[in-house]
Amino acid sequence: MLLAIDSGNSNIVIALYSHQKDELEQKAVWRLQNLTHRTADEYAALLQQFLASKQLGMNDIKGIAISSVVPLVETCLILLAKTYFSDATLKVVGHDNFLPTMTVLIDEPQQLGADRLINGFYGYRLYQSPLIIVDFGTATTFDVINKDGEYCGGVIAPGINLSMQALAQGTAKLPMGQFKKPKNIIGTSTATAMQSGFFYGTIGIVESIITRIQAQMQENIKIIATGGHAPLIAQTCTMIEHVNTNIILDGLVCLYHETNEMNEIK
Repeated sequence: MLLAIDSGNSNIVIALYSHQKDELEQKAVWRLQNLTHRTADEYAALLQQFLASKQLGMNDIKGIAISSVVPLVETCLILLAKTYFSDATLKVVGHDNFLPTMTVLIDEPQQLGADRLINGFYGYRLYQSPLIIVDFGTATTFDVINKDGEYCGGVIAPGINLSMQALAQGTAKLPMGQFKKPKNIIGTSTATAMQSGFFYGTIGIVESIITRIQAQMQENIKIIATGGHAPLIAQTCTMIEHVNTNIILDGLVCLYHETNEMNEIK
């Protein structure tokens, strides 16, 4: 059994995988709010409960793969793994050469977030095509992979929830609402007008940025969406061809096993 842990700016997603006869199967996914003050002991208590719900204990976990964009949380997760999963092989993106073999063409490759790197690596592995991966997270990111599987760069735009919070906090009479598709483009109340603005505003941003990237790349690019809001947005945004909300978790597991195999060969 293996744990894949993706620590983003807003949430931590923990996935449980089984590996039997060269087949991987995702058994469970747990989501937590990412709190920088949460301790390794608190994570351990939560994980003990999660694993118990699957009739498993800490000693059943033989591998842990971590991707984190929050340094404080990354340190805490490493402590968690070393303290409570001492029998498990630990791999953390960016540590001890745990990185995909992927050419990164941006000006300062070391600044590329672990999540975006894994998305690009595994997205190309899955689809074998030039890609734009749109990730609806704390920020809405667009990662561009060319026909040779090289990471070309991308676009970072404000995330949906962050934008909604900013508008609610910065105005006196505009409440924080729910992100969903409104019945009509023209809102007939403050709430429905805001829903329309955020939903169709997001669609407009996505379609405009994709169109401009395609014009620059001049390649037949597949459009993949991930992140919590991806399924809802893809229902209306016809430019999105595939939705894969597990791409980073599956990518972590793929990279974990590839690097293990390479070490065995050495």
